[in-house]
Amino acid sequence: MFRIDSQGTVPALPAPDAPGQLAGFFSKGNPAVGQKATVVSADWANAMQEEICFVIEQAGIQLNQQGKNNHTQLNAAITTMIGVVAPAPHTHDTSDIVSGTFADARIASSNVTQHQANLILDAAQTTSGVFADARIPNLDTSKITSGTFADARIAQSNITQHNAALDHGVLQGLGDDDHTQYAHLNKGGQGFGQKLQHPSTGGGDPGTTIATKDYVDANAGVTDHGALSGLGDDDHTQYLHLNKGGQTLNQNLACAGGVTIDGININIHTHSFSLGRTFGVYGKQTQNIETDDILTIGGFTASDMPVWGICQIDMTQGGGGFDSDNKAWIGGPGQQVFGGNEAPTVPSYNGGTSNWEFRVRQRAGNESIVCAYNRSVIECSDTTGGPS
Repeated sequence: MFRIDSQGTVPALPAPDAPGQLAGFFSKGNPAVGQKATVVSADWANAMQEEICFVIEQAGIQLNQQGKNNHTQLNAAITTMIGVVAPAPHTHDTSDIVSGTFADARIASSNVTQHQANLILDAAQTTSGVFADARIPNLDTSKITSGTFADARIAQSNITQHNAALDHGVLQGLGDDDHTQYAHLNKGGQGFGQKLQHPSTGGGDPGTTIATKDYVDANAGVTDHGALSGLGDDDHTQYLHLNKGGQTLNQNLACAGGVTIDGININIHTHSFSLGRTFGVYGKQTQNIETDDILTIGGFTASDMPVWGICQIDMTQGGGGFDSDNKAWIGGPGQQVFGGNEAPTVPSYNGGTSNWEFRVRQRAGNESIVCAYNRSVIECSDTTGGPS
């Protein structure tokens, strides 16, 4: 390794520039998008050179500044610093411990007492409350004194016995059905030894059995209400039988909003109502002039409907034939081209003034034209509670 000595080098390490905006990576650039290749700065080259030279010189190796042909100096420096390490398994004895620390290259042996196997107490070793043959884990014989635990050996028991779920039938002297007053709901083949009775509700007979009314045994398996003894399908007259025709609803039916029958909202219904309207007539006579007027009707909304039309045209024709100078129209404020001639758009609602706007345009050459126009707005929203 050698430090650079080509043209332009300086004898002392120059101060680096201020840090750049981004710590990144080299790029070869992309002329297609105007991206330049990365410029290798003197600061970066000096940093790389000094990092390597510092490691070599710290290992006591002189840089090959004259020969420039030794390319293994960095490897030699790292090998020198690390040295030869050959770890191997080894053992230690008690003498390796010095004042609670490890002696050089050795460690004390273990003097941990081996946990004993579980001991079984016989009857002579037990006191009141301890079962014979109970297993006491990890205790030796010296820890039992006259059938009790020595105080210095075990301060208290922290063992919690987790019992499995108990089966009533496996208890000594008891079977699953020993309590005959209870009905075993999960077992078949049982019978009632007594008749079930209705509880008294104040006026009933507490001694009447369920079977007396034939609601149980006499009609076992019956699922049709009308097939029960003494009852028909329509005995409950206050209910509407939804699966039967020919019935009459004798009371008013109130429904919440949005209730439907066959997908039809039954809250929407028809009724008589009156829709408001305003009708206006406008007349105009022209000769050798053109007029262009905007007429309005207020008091309605954008959802209402305009109606318009020409109801009269009187024209004195001068030269005969069609005269393009003559024009009579009514429509909206805008205009469009129809058949090569100007024509009005439809009337429109002006939200700023809350008015419907109509445009009447009339023109005549030497002739005299008298026209009458009607305009109207019909209300399309019923405010009396009916449908719109």
